[in-house]
Amino acid sequence: MAQITPFGLQETAAGGELWNIDIPGGGNLAFNSNSLTVGTTRMVINDDTGNVGIGTTNPSQKLQVNGTVLANGLTVPSDLRYKEDIASLSNSLNRVLAMRGVQYQWKREEFPEKNFGQDSQLGFIAQEVEALYPEVVFTDSEGYKSLDYSRLTPVLVEAMKEQQQLIKQQESTLEKALAKIAQLETTVHALSAKAAS
Repeated sequence: MAQITPFGLQETAAGGELWNIDIPGGGNLAFNSNSLTVGTTRMVINDDTGNVGIGTTNPSQKLQVNGTVLANGLTVPSDLRYKEDIASLSNSLNRVLAMRGVQYQWKREEFPEKNFGQDSQLGFIAQEVEALYPEVVFTDSEGYKSLDYSRLTPVLVEAMKEQQQLIKQQESTLEKALAKIAQLETTVHALSAKAAS
């Protein structure tokens, strides 16, 4: 049965679970479970920034989730009408070749509040990518860096196009070389036949 308390709204579910909505001393709106005073904060809305945190009590972004997120679809605004000063990417292949893909484990014991998974991970090191593409790296108020992997897609597309152009140039060079070899073979056969007669 729900009741209004000095700490917020409590709901006791069957089996004794206790949920509450709390406004702690900092003024944030917190959704807690299990106990009013020692429960686990499941979600916070920061009253100063409006940032929402799930799995964190101090969200640094509009939505920060410390844990795994499952979504049926995520989109990013990309309409031409939103953009100006558009320029094609260049030298993408060399930058991609300079990137280092890594396998790693999270430091779960050192950062328990991040709710990092225990499985082996694949990815990049933000500081290394920042040297090549600072536009895809973000630094929070404590100096920790994060990487928006989706923003690397245009880089990879342009790198593939540059690589394909190199392949076409090499094919053209090879065709010319084979034509010259065939011409030389014809000349050698002709000279050999002339010498034999």
